[in-house]
Amino acid sequence: MFKTLLLYLLIQTSVLANTFVNGPEDFYIHMKNHVNNVQRLGQEVISILEQDPKAKKAFMGLRHDFELTPRIKLLAQQFLQVHDASKINVDPKFFNKYHVTGPGANELYSIYGKTYEQMSESEKQIIIKRINGIDEQVRANFIKANKVTADEMTFLDQLEKFADLTERGSNPVTSEEIGKKALPASDYMEKVLKNNHSHLPPYLLENKLNLFKRLESIYPKVAVPYIQYKTEIVTFRNMLFSMGTGKENLRQYGDIELFEYYKKNAPKNVSADKFFLENDNNFDLLKSFHLKDAGKDTDVGMEMARYQYFKKNDITRYTKFTRLFDTLAGECAH
Repeated sequence: MFKTLLLYLLIQTSVLANTFVNGPEDFYIHMKNHVNNVQRLGQEVISILEQDPKAKKAFMGLRHDFELTPRIKLLAQQFLQVHDASKINVDPKFFNKYHVTGPGANELYSIYGKTYEQMSESEKQIIIKRINGIDEQVRANFIKANKVTADEMTFLDQLEKFADLTERGSNPVTSEEIGKKALPASDYMEKVLKNNHSHLPPYLLENKLNLFKRLESIYPKVAVPYIQYKTEIVTFRNMLFSMGTGKENLRQYGDIELFEYYKKNAPKNVSADKFFLENDNNFDLLKSFHLKDAGKDTDVGMEMARYQYFKKNDITRYTKFTRLFDTLAGECAH
């Protein structure tokens, strides 16, 4: 995964000024949005291949009889979900498994805006060892857990590359991140392919470039812009505050993880307060993201938010739990 990024950093040109990311949290949001867009673009590649089987020729090294079976489509979805896991995964179980104390995005932010040439050797090691090393372990564990064949991995690796490079080359935040004007993926790959694969027939390279161009043409419709994603998170945080909690009471980036959970699981047009306060399981999940030292006041505040919500929206549940809520109200009053 990251070997491609190293090459990408070296090929870009023209230093730019900062305009998007102004702190570690902004960078984490950018990386989270990048991964989401990679997943969207990967699914678009699947759709293109289903509609146009000839597009499979863009994948070098695949057998002619390779098919998009239900298994490979499921593997593709799961594989893209662990893209850049070293940067954005904030699950404590992940930290324990890979012996880290936080998401790699926190460390990567220290080199944000620097070109590869401007990085010190120790800074380069952040990418090579801390990020690339963990992502390679994640990849190896994925192959082992899912018994992925060599042919399947050939497809999955190239699928990820098509989606990842298209997202990086088309996302305006990338130029700021790498300290240089980012090339579109098709331009970048044209240089790489000519330099490293000049022995291949021209039509093979053309097939690959054509798929990149198709993805670039639909990128504006498929991808979510960074500013839009960040705005949605801020709106969600305000909703969390109305539910009796705030991001200062949650584990690091817990509000963003809860936002992602809400987006993926909430029925259409169901507000965040309805989703988390009406459903006991979702409410318990919300509480599980709190820091151990968040305190009793936070728990009471959240129960009071439910009390007010049910009083306004669900008189049956309000009546059923009114004694509990009134007791909590008394605790808050004192």
